[in-house]
Amino acid sequence: MEGLLLKKYGDITNVLTRSEIEKPTPKVGEILIEVKTVALNPIDIKIANGDLKAILPSITKKPKLGFDVCGIVRDTGNKVTSFKNDDEVYLRLPLDRGSGFSKFIVAKLDHVALKPKNLSFEEAAALPLAALTSIQAISEYANAEAGQSILIDSGSGGVGTFAIQYAKYLELKVTAVASHRNEALLENLGVDKVICYDLESFLDSGEKYDIVFNMIGNTNPIKCIMATKKGGTVVSIGGPPDIR
Repeated sequence: MEGLLLKKYGDITNVLTRSEIEKPTPKVGEILIEVKTVALNPIDIKIANGDLKAILPSITKKPKLGFDVCGIVRDTGNKVTSFKNDDEVYLRLPLDRGSGFSKFIVAKLDHVALKPKNLSFEEAAALPLAALTSIQAISEYANAEAGQSILIDSGSGGVGTFAIQYAKYLELKVTAVASHRNEALLENLGVDKVICYDLESFLDSGEKYDIVFNMIGNTNPIKCIMATKKGGTVVSIGGPPDIR
């Protein structure tokens, strides 16, 4: 079968090569998925550029791209009962297991979920990384509780728009930062307050938050700390990954 492989580092638009690769076979507890859509994320760009070679050598030894995938189940391995052929699914492939840029992939059951029926293949493929990042940041790292306040820096991006909705679901008081042209988008997502960074800084009001969720690598971390209440939490995804 055909797939796109990363044969050298560089601009992602120039370094992917169409190649013949072996069609995978699902093992025990795995399913075979026919890929319909794949979403690109910033980490794909960083891997393609070679930016993560020093940080994640085990992943970049044989670099693969395309981890957010949506498709259709075409075969199941032994002991698989939760999925069947023709199920429409979406998933986030582990970094050491890609690539989604192929006609078929195999995945472990705990990496896969049924695609919501009201979403297209394209829409569903755009969800996994943004959704998981938001959930991990707000619930696992910040331990958010209902009634707390959160500042979401860069609220109009993929992670930011999901983080806003997830934070509102958790009954947090949400302030989000974006440009003035995206103010209406954030209001439609239900934020309690929008700060337009091209008109003011989130420090100007002097307001402090229980949680500051930062997604901008060039935002001074001191500013995030200054906007955080004593005993509060700053979670940032703008820098190198935190390997546990």
